[in-house]
Amino acid sequence: MKKIIAVLFIVLSFSFVSYSDTYEPTVRVALVQEMSSENLIEVRFHSSHNISLGDKIFTSISGGQTYTVGIFDEEIYVTDSYADTHFDWNSELRNEYYPLFTSEGVRLFSVSEPSLEPDIFYRDRIRGAGFYVDGELAYIITFSRITLDSIDSKYFTIGKMKFRDSFSAYVHVKNKLYPINEVGIEHYLYGVIPSEMPYTWEKEALKTQAVCARTYAYNKLTMGEPNYDLVSNTSDQMYRGMNVEKSSTNLAVDETSGMIATYNSVPIGAFFSASNGGHTSSSAEIWGSNLPYLVAKPDEFDARAGYKWTKTFTKAELKSLLHNMSVDIGEIKDVVIKSFTPDSHRVSTLNILGTNGQREYSDSHIRRRFGLKSRLFEVVGRNFRSFDVIGADGVLSSMDDSFTVLTSSGKQSLEGFNYVLTPSGLESLFTEFDENIVVLKGRGFGHGVGMSQHGANQMAKEGYLYEDILKFYYEGIELETY
Repeated sequence: MKKIIAVLFIVLSFSFVSYSDTYEPTVRVALVQEMSSENLIEVRFHSSHNISLGDKIFTSISGGQTYTVGIFDEEIYVTDSYADTHFDWNSELRNEYYPLFTSEGVRLFSVSEPSLEPDIFYRDRIRGAGFYVDGELAYIITFSRITLDSIDSKYFTIGKMKFRDSFSAYVHVKNKLYPINEVGIEHYLYGVIPSEMPYTWEKEALKTQAVCARTYAYNKLTMGEPNYDLVSNTSDQMYRGMNVEKSSTNLAVDETSGMIATYNSVPIGAFFSASNGGHTSSSAEIWGSNLPYLVAKPDEFDARAGYKWTKTFTKAELKSLLHNMSVDIGEIKDVVIKSFTPDSHRVSTLNILGTNGQREYSDSHIRRRFGLKSRLFEVVGRNFRSFDVIGADGVLSSMDDSFTVLTSSGKQSLEGFNYVLTPSGLESLFTEFDENIVVLKGRGFGHGVGMSQHGANQMAKEGYLYEDILKFYYEGIELETY
C-alpha cells in the first residue's frame, strides 16, 4: 500500500427517506463492547477492500490488511496547493477545508481564506481517529469518517468478533474512540435477533422480534444523530455481529424483510420486554408519554408462560445497600408498598422504614436501586422453600406456591398448603418466619410495555402468526414495508 497521510474533513449527509421508499437503509452502530480503555482498536480485513469517502471509492486495497486505530491529536503542516486537481470538493463539502491526497503528504485548500496562493504552508492541529499500517500513519478521520468496505468476504474482525459490511471510527468529545459498524439494516438484524431472543424459540415469535427490532432501528435513523444511530448494547438493542448468527433467526429476518410496524403511517416505538408478568403496562404509566398503541391490559399468554421470581434480602443487606446510596435511616424495620400504578398494578412507591426515619423510592428507581426484575411484586412474610420436581413429561422444574400437583381429588394448587411429602418425610413448604428477612415475590422481567417476548413465544406455540402477535401487543397498528 502506498504510504500517504490523508486528512479527511468530510461531512457525510444522510437523508432518511420515508418507509415507503424501496431501499435498504444503512445503520451506524457504535460497537461499545469493542471499545478499548487504551483507545486502540485493531481491525482486520481478511480480503480486498475499498476505502470510501461518502459514496465515492477513494482507493482499493488488494488483499487483506490489519489497521491499528487510535486517537490522532497533533500539529501537522498543511497547504492549499493543487486544490482543484483531484476531486470537485466544492459540491460535496460544507466544512472549513477541502482535502487533497498526494504522496508528499497533506494538501488542504482553505474555504475561509480562498485567496491563499498555492504552496503557502502553515501549521494546523488535527484531531481525529488515526489509521496506522505497520506502525505508519495512513489515514486520519476528523469531523466525519471514511469507511472501509469489504469486497470479497463481506466482513471484518475486531479481535474474535466478526462484523458484516463496513467499518469506520469516531472520536467522542470525551476522548473516547468509538468503533463504528456501518451495516445494512437486514444484516444488522442478523446480529440482533439471536442476541435478544433464544434462537430455538418458535418461528413466529422470532419473526415478531424481527419486525420489532427493525422498526426500532428504523425509528432511530429518523433521529439524525451526527456520528452513529445505535449502540450495540441494551441501551438500544444487543448486537453481536456474525458470531451469534443462526439460520433460524436469519430466516426470520429474511421472511419479514423490510417490514415495520406503523401507527397512522408513522413507525411506532416498538418497545418490548422479556415478560410483562401477565399484564402489559401502558407507556403513560411507565414513562409519562401516552402512545395510543401501548396500552395496559391483561395478557393471558404471558401469564401461561409463567415468568416468576423471588428476591430475598436480610435487613442487614438492605441497610448496607442504602449505605452505598449514602442513605442512613438506622436499623431496617420494614419494607412497605405505598402505592401502585393505576392500570397494571405495578409498584409505584416503595417505603423502607428504619429506626431513624424512612426512605421512599418511586417508579424506575425501585427496580434499579434494588436489582429487581420487575415492579410487579408483593412483599411477603415468609419465604417459599425451593423444591425441584420431575413432572410427568420428565422435565425437572422448580416449584413455587402456585405449583399445581395431581392429588387423589384431581389437580390442585399448593397455595394454602404448608407441607409436602419428600423421601425424607413430611417437610414444610415454607422456611420458618424470620423477622430479619424481607422477601419480595414477583412476576415478569422488564418494564412490561409493548411486546412480551415470553408471551409472544406462547402465542406462537398456540398457533398465532407474527402479524397476530404484533397486533395483540401494539393496538391499532399496520404492517408496511420501507
